[in-house]
Amino acid sequence: MNTTIEFTDELIRDTLVEHKVITKERVKKCGSWMNKKTGIDKHIHSSYQYICNDLECRVCRKKRRNIIRTKHYIQNEILTAKGGETILCTLTIRHTAKDTLNDLYKRFRTSLTQMKKGWIWRKLKRETGMEYHYDTIEITKNDNGFHIHDHITLGSFGNTLSLQEIKDYLFRTWKHYTSKNGVSRISKKGMDVSLTPLGGHSGETDTKDNGYLEELEYFSCKYKTDKKYKHPTLTEEQIDREIRTINSIIKGSKNGKIYNIKI
Repeated sequence: MNTTIEFTDELIRDTLVEHKVITKERVKKCGSWMNKKTGIDKHIHSSYQYICNDLECRVCRKKRRNIIRTKHYIQNEILTAKGGETILCTLTIRHTAKDTLNDLYKRFRTSLTQMKKGWIWRKLKRETGMEYHYDTIEITKNDNGFHIHDHITLGSFGNTLSLQEIKDYLFRTWKHYTSKNGVSRISKKGMDVSLTPLGGHSGETDTKDNGYLEELEYFSCKYKTDKKYKHPTLTEEQIDREIRTINSIIKGSKNGKIYNIKI
């Protein structure tokens, strides 16, 4: 009798933990039931389910993403209701198949941090009437290697610049700081600035649940639960190695945090 396995988030997480792809103790305990003593003299045993809230945990990562998405939606809705607008700016860097994800990510994040301390970014904050902004950094992979890009959503009220002017300013400062950090010369074709209702991709709210990491986790679980399974291009060892690499670089990430601007 053939039985179909339902690859739930919990099953995938637990399988990765069981096979030591994920070794963090708090993730290993996530979802398990525990007891704590309550009452004045600690005589009552109360059961509770431990939740790790860690980015390495597929279950908690999805819950965190949904919470952040809701906060963004509400923030953007309040802004547009009073006459403001949300502007989506996309930044990326050149990459090749030889570039390692760890090196690319470090250069990307350093360039982004330095750019936001520069005078052009401060000018953009003033002239766009930026009330807040938040970043959503995404990682994908194709034949040319790892592709890292950042969707910066600007919450603006009283913007005095055209979209082309914003793009020109961003290109100038992004080109400077990526070059400073040893990134190959970028092209303006890899950038985009557009109005986006309520801050979503392509004019819609962002509802994408699974990215590159989630795909890798699924493939890894598939390998470990189906001995006949074979990925068309990646071995089980390669998949597990990439999962560990991504988990190491997103450690402590504030992806999706709303940054309130004080001018």
